[in-house]
Amino acid sequence: MNNWLGIDYGTKRIGLAIGNDEVNVALPLGILKNTHKVLDELKDICKKKEITAIIIGESINAKGNRNDMAEEAEEWGKRLREALGEDIAIHFYDERYTSHQAHKLNPDYKGSVDDIAAMIMLQSYMDKLRG
Repeated sequence: MNNWLGIDYGTKRIGLAIGNDEVNVALPLGILKNTHKVLDELKDICKKKEITAIIIGESINAKGNRNDMAEEAEEWGKRLREALGEDIAIHFYDERYTSHQAHKLNPDYKGSVDDIAAMIMLQSYMDKLRG
């Protein structure tokens, strides 16, 4: 069984979601502050949740082009790769419109929906794998 961790990367917050190929349902896992401790926190989460792959949202604009945040997320993904080692695969996946969709799911919620955006992105990734 594959256990996936979906990540909605941001410079201030990182939204997390979890899913696996047994039930094919992504669920929000929480939001971490993006501090100097976040890589260690993610390492602990991966160990506790037995994560086999991480899917990081790739920020792409409406025209299909990568933007500055995509470049930053890719660099951060390299640091995450170094922290985790080679046992956990890291993939990037289009997160276009996930924050907008997350706000639509929670129109009255005034806080962060980064974990919901991560869930939407991860669910889309899992659905694509299933065909």
